[in-house]
Amino acid sequence: MAHQAEGIQQDLQQVGIDATLRPVNSSAFYVEAMTRHQVQCGVYGWLQDYPDPGDFLDVLFNGEHITDTDCNNESFYNNPKVNGLLDQAMTSINADERTRLFKQAETLIMNDAPWVPLISEVYPCLYNPRVHGTQPHPVWLWRYEWMWLDPQLKSK
Repeated sequence: MAHQAEGIQQDLQQVGIDATLRPVNSSAFYVEAMTRHQVQCGVYGWLQDYPDPGDFLDVLFNGEHITDTDCNNESFYNNPKVNGLLDQAMTSINADERTRLFKQAETLIMNDAPWVPLISEVYPCLYNPRVHGTQPHPVWLWRYEWMWLDPQLKSK
């Protein structure tokens, strides 16, 4: 991530913003980033735990969950309209309504830009032609219980 940070620093310089990089190990960074008023910005990522928009939108952007320390809302973003939409979505049992509410919240969040998405990783993979069921999963990358070997093909 150091190269990403240096690239961002150069981009900011081009628009008149001087940014000082302060590299730290990930453990130290997360302690500081999850503490209010410690980190102005940082380069890091998030992976969801389960396939539901609430696992990242509510956790990372609902201002009602802000605490001074150990806060997953590391941007300390607080928009009452977003909070309300996320609260409604998290308690709704109607899938279409939940999707609509999450999309509305996501649009507001992206317009406010508390985070700037930089990359979406691509995972190249090589595997034996005998292996089937290797369709990547959008959350867990691979579901090994879906994979199987074709007994008719012999390994070379």
